[in-house]
Amino acid sequence: MLTVLITSLLGTKALPKVIQLGGLFEYGDEVLQTAFRYAIDRVNADHSLLPNTRLSADVEQVEYQDSFQASRKVCDLLSHGMAAIFGPQSVEPRTTVRSTCEVLNVPHMETRWDFRIQLDNHTVNLFPFWKTLSKAYRDLIKSKSWKTFAIVYEENEALIRLEELLKDPLMREEQRKVLVKQIVPGQEYRKLLKEIGKAGVKNIIVDVPTEKIIDFLKHAKEVDMMSEYYNYFIASLDLHTIDLEEFQYVGTNISGFQLVDETAPDIGEILQGWRSNGLSYKNLKDKTYLKNITTEVALMHDAVKLLALALQELDRRKQDIDLPAVSCQTEQPWTQGNIVVNYMRMITTRGLTGEIRFDKFGFRSDFKMKLIELTREGLHYAGDWSTKEGINITSNTSKAFAGVKATLKNRTLVVTTLLNPPYVVLKEDQTLTGNDQFEGYCVDLIKEIAKELGFKYKFREVGDNTYGKKNTWGEWNGMIQELIEGKADLAVGDLTVTYEREDAVDFTMPFMNLGIGILFKKPTKKIPMLFSFLSPLSLEVWVYMVTAFLGVSLFLFIVARFSPYEWTNPHPCDPHPDTLENQFTLLNTLWFTVGSLLMQGCEVNPRLVTTHDQDSDIPTFKRMWNFMESARPSVFVESNFKGVERVKKGNYAFLMESTSIEYIVERNCDLMQIGGLLDSKGYGIATPPGSPYRTLLSSAILKLQESGTLQMLKQRWWKNKEKICIKEVTSQSVSASELGLDNVGGVFLVLTTGLCVAFIIVILEFIWKLRKVPDEERKPLCVELCRELKFAIMCGGDTKPVRKESNLRSNNLSLIQFSSLGNIDSKEIIS
Repeated sequence: MLTVLITSLLGTKALPKVIQLGGLFEYGDEVLQTAFRYAIDRVNADHSLLPNTRLSADVEQVEYQDSFQASRKVCDLLSHGMAAIFGPQSVEPRTTVRSTCEVLNVPHMETRWDFRIQLDNHTVNLFPFWKTLSKAYRDLIKSKSWKTFAIVYEENEALIRLEELLKDPLMREEQRKVLVKQIVPGQEYRKLLKEIGKAGVKNIIVDVPTEKIIDFLKHAKEVDMMSEYYNYFIASLDLHTIDLEEFQYVGTNISGFQLVDETAPDIGEILQGWRSNGLSYKNLKDKTYLKNITTEVALMHDAVKLLALALQELDRRKQDIDLPAVSCQTEQPWTQGNIVVNYMRMITTRGLTGEIRFDKFGFRSDFKMKLIELTREGLHYAGDWSTKEGINITSNTSKAFAGVKATLKNRTLVVTTLLNPPYVVLKEDQTLTGNDQFEGYCVDLIKEIAKELGFKYKFREVGDNTYGKKNTWGEWNGMIQELIEGKADLAVGDLTVTYEREDAVDFTMPFMNLGIGILFKKPTKKIPMLFSFLSPLSLEVWVYMVTAFLGVSLFLFIVARFSPYEWTNPHPCDPHPDTLENQFTLLNTLWFTVGSLLMQGCEVNPRLVTTHDQDSDIPTFKRMWNFMESARPSVFVESNFKGVERVKKGNYAFLMESTSIEYIVERNCDLMQIGGLLDSKGYGIATPPGSPYRTLLSSAILKLQESGTLQMLKQRWWKNKEKICIKEVTSQSVSASELGLDNVGGVFLVLTTGLCVAFIIVILEFIWKLRKVPDEERKPLCVELCRELKFAIMCGGDTKPVRKESNLRSNNLSLIQFSSLGNIDSKEIIS
């Protein structure tokens, strides 16, 4: 009695004992209707939520897309006093009901995708905000690095869901190719899929109603677009409800997002309750397989729970709530409807679809989804996406690797190739068929890899006999084209890994490293000439060198005359000289140029101070290309074979892979490789873009390389079994390092001539010097020569008396004076 009195005095109020919740469901939505009723029963069973209040479901059914019937039914429900209206699901009836609830201030609970950017004041939609969901799709596609993909959709609203992806600047890059195809309702998918396959697109985003996904994938399988080279991303959030067992073992990558959280609290109890209420699932123990628990069903459960939590909060705050009958005719609104909506938007809770939270605009924009992918064991968790962290791929790489390896076993791969010895050649036996008719290095390589990975293979020659080149329209031919179009699984041969090819297909790690070399015909031996050492330079060059020598010397002489640095003081001790001298006389200038040419230098060096920049780019390869392009007749050939034949004719050098040069030189004794390699590259096995087998093939190649198998295969196919050229090559290599007298005899002739000229000049100098000695003191020329020769040969010493002209003259003068004094014998005076 005291409690009642205090309560009445304080004015404490409580929620009504029964709160009506209205539900509008279209015919065919019986599962969703059952989920609505079960969620209400679960709230009533939880006495901690609304202990003094019971929720009651008032359900009406309407025809599909019947807006008029939906308008009439919702007015009937509101006339009984409803706390909120749930449904319907289709667009037109839902829009009508939403407008009615907005006018009458009744909360309207939605669980379907809505593309509006501004919600009504009385609408609470638990489906993720479309703009945020679009960002999730964009992040996933960017993480997959799809350069080319197609978007297949049926409903016009699908492009809005993919708006963030289509607006991304990365999608407008030149190398990206995006096809957008709309399916006409009722039209089969085969024709559209064939168009996509013909365009070479292997990555497809599928946005069709959930119930049509299986048909779409079946049609893709029928047109041979359900293999390990294709990737399908399903935009629907109900991929986990689809039975994909038919496609588990074909190796196709099928992925999608899942909003339903199988780790939610009491999930086991909820699943068990749904099972008893007609919402069955495949296996209760396997919680990751939520059969028939669609996103809408989970959202319906969360919507009822969210409303119950809002009512609980109102009850805790002692908020007065009345549920009067509302009439659509009078349009008198429910005054407390805004309060209920605001409380629901403020609540943060966790439901079957993860954390439920609304932003300031009323959208559920902060949510988390799981990425699921199809494997041989079914759909499995592969990563997460959240608004804060974006995409996070956490799939087990080793497990995925093992799955791909299991898929490859016992498969028969089509291997396209091009005949070119020693890589792939035809055997001489014309009766052989299939793989037996081929042999070569690459044939043995595929055999070893197949033995390692356990797959079968079938060799086939490429139709147009080309490796693969892109034309001006961006279309490929040759082996690359067959990979892109799905006609082959592997392309093997002397196929170089280039940036342009890597952009179109995928390559394994190189199984052979090489570079571009120069193939040339060995020069024929000629009879050496006496002056053959002058052959490296032609007569014209020698003339130009002499002219340049004289010209440079003269120019340096003139420049040295102008330069103030070259005029120096001849007497450094005198600070104020009257004259200056220049060391660069004409003879010194010639001597300096000779020293520079012979790279020996000299004692005369310029004093001029200058600064120069020696950095320059010499586009050697560009000049080579310009020369080859302008040469007539053309220096280009159609194939390596024709290039080798042209080299054999002489006066022609052919640029080709060093490995091919090694093979050809082994079998053509008159050919040789000039110099080293001009670049570095490799041969790899090409696979279709996105092939899951590339990593396996690369691992097998690496294993064969470490075991020495690749080197053994090269020795087997490169070495000339007949060994015809071994002896000749050895003799030539020895003779190439030896030069006979015939080759360098001219050098000795020039040396001997120089010695003779030097001897003649010395004799002339001796005669010129001897002429300055007085006649009475000068002996005959032969006597003087013999005396000097004797002195030089006997090595008498390093000193020698100077025969001075002035002393001789003074002695003669004294002799004359003494003679004039008397009859004195001149011999006595001399003695």
